Amino acid sequence: MGISENLESVERRYARRRHINMGAVLKGTDGAEYRGTIRNISETGCLFGCDGAAGPTPGAHYSLRIEGLEVQVVCAAWSEDGHAGLELAEPLHPAVVDDLVRAALLALAANARQDRQGNRERLEDLPPLSRGRRGSLL
Repeated sequence: MGISENLESVERRYARRRHINMGAVLKGTDGAEYRGTIRNISETGCLFGCDGAAGPTPGAHYSLRIEGLEVQVVCAAWSEDGHAGLELAEPLHPAVVDDLVRAALLALAANARQDRQGNRERLEDLPPLSRGRRGSLL
């Protein structure tokens, strides 16, 4: 059996995962709350990175809050090392996933612009570089 045949038998996802980096909160029916980041998302689920060491309980149901999206009901498919695979009770429309990914990319671009501006301001405060012999930097 070739490697691609082996991967096909293991991979059970039906929707393409899209990389994203967006804050989220999981709330359990028992009152447990997990803050973290959605690392990837598809129409049927997502990868949730927990801020704390412990993650949600596999098989348990939670409400998932992501900015720009109404609360979603999810089931924790697995949880390990501060990460959890969450399955959505109702699939998202592909356009909704596209909008979330676009919003995350726009936020990333805005942060990059702020970082560049901050770096420029810090560089302007530095004294000019001294030059030694032959134009090399000291």
